[in-house]
Amino acid sequence: AGLAKAYSDAAKVLAEVSGRDDNFNATNLAGFQDVLSIEQRTIDETRALEELTETLNAAIDGMLAITDNNVVLLLMIIFILLILGMFLEGTAVILIVAPIFLPIIAQMGMGQLQFGVIMVLASMIGLLTPPVGMSLYAVSSVTDVPMLELSKEVIPYVIGILFVLMLCAFIPPLCTWLPSILV
Repeated sequence: AGLAKAYSDAAKVLAEVSGRDDNFNATNLAGFQDVLSIEQRTIDETRALEELTETLNAAIDGMLAITDNNVVLLLMIIFILLILGMFLEGTAVILIVAPIFLPIIAQMGMGQLQFGVIMVLASMIGLLTPPVGMSLYAVSSVTDVPMLELSKEVIPYVIGILFVLMLCAFIPPLCTWLPSILV
């Protein structure tokens, strides 16, 4: 309703400025409508992102209230990353949760490099798990293999990546030794 009112008001202003009637230039009005539509979409997406961030912040506060144990905190963070990875694209997960989890990671004494490796590995698992497993959809469409069959065949790879994820989470030198010798 607000968008329609703004559109109507803009049409009247444009008509007054041009000295013509309300139907003076459909192209100008359509272009203005597109600008208003894009602005409204941006506002809606920003509002949705703010709500997601507030929800994640509440989850983080809840996590810290549950335990002080670093191992349990790390397992909860990995669980959240895996669940988010099942529904969101990997880059989006990293961009959303990295600023939220970094204070907890610093409090735990974990390095940012190690946490980055954990996030990337969790994102890889997300690419291979339904319902949003983008890699599964790509392979399924190229090979004409049904999604359900492909999901079953990828299980050993998901288990392998999960194993490596746990190794990197609990044995930091596995993911930090190479960068440390290159510096």
